[in-house]
Amino acid sequence: MPYGEKTIVQVVEDIDKKKYYLPAIQRKYVWKEEQIVKLMDSIMRGYPFGTFLFWKVKKKTVNEKEYSLYEFIKNYHERDNSRNEPAGRPFPIAEGHEDEMILSVLDGQQRLTSLYIGLMGSMSRKVLYGRWNNDEAFPKKELYFDLHSSDPDCSEDDDIKYTFRFLTAAEASESNNNEIWYKVKDILKYSSLTELNKLVRKAEWFEDEIATDNITLLFQKIKAEKLINYFEVESDDIDDVLDIFVRINSGGTTLSKTDLLFSTIVSYWDEGREKIDDLIDTINKIGVHNKSERAIKKVKRNIEKIIDGAKNSKNYERYVQGF
Repeated sequence: MPYGEKTIVQVVEDIDKKKYYLPAIQRKYVWKEEQIVKLMDSIMRGYPFGTFLFWKVKKKTVNEKEYSLYEFIKNYHERDNSRNEPAGRPFPIAEGHEDEMILSVLDGQQRLTSLYIGLMGSMSRKVLYGRWNNDEAFPKKELYFDLHSSDPDCSEDDDIKYTFRFLTAAEASESNNNEIWYKVKDILKYSSLTELNKLVRKAEWFEDEIATDNITLLFQKIKAEKLINYFEVESDDIDDVLDIFVRINSGGTTLSKTDLLFSTIVSYWDEGREKIDDLIDTINKIGVHNKSERAIKKVKRNIEKIIDGAKNSKNYERYVQGF
């Protein structure tokens, strides 16, 4: 199993160029802002944040076997954009490039999606007491870094040393307590420390040692150091990939048995992920306390479609026996 290293920006830019995808066996993106800012703090402190596992497969194989792949979420919106969009099929293959490969993420989806949102996208979650039908209840926020947040007296046991936060542009401009909020995605504009230093010399905080050290450290972690450590699995067989996925997730507490069963079903049922998501949306809209005959029938119809689709999928019996 080949091993490799890349910088964070290399992987994030490749995600944006549609070189990385998510297999149908992956669950939805579920991380909260608190988890994202803690990930960024770990990166800044030089803590390990896990290896990644990628599935390397030919585009030709994906097309021929009709494997379902999904795109990463870039601009997360709790109401309007919380699902991964299906990747367009068939994948285009240029003449003479029949062996062209794509990468699909088996382990590390939550971390990579978080980095993608933080470095290139945005986060829009419903504010407390906001109405779901009110667009203003979902303010667009981007990831900012407080350049004054490094505490020299911070110990290894402290929860957060480097402060990151999702803010609107208005919130970022209202600095309190000597904060200097820097939009994290702006670090991608600079290809070298020399270019970055030109920005620093023009900034109001040019002579602020903590701020200059922090922005330099951010550049090094995102663009210079190879912090993405990964293994690649190369296989044309979805059975092999599913076995690996179940094995790496069943040993810990990352995924429940329900999640693993979901992964098994959708790996062989092309529309399974959408059908199950539709059922969840239906239940959420109806409400768990709605016991009207019409509501119950609607949920029942959706469940029957899922069961029928699952039973008709290849190798269904083989995998569900363990559950």
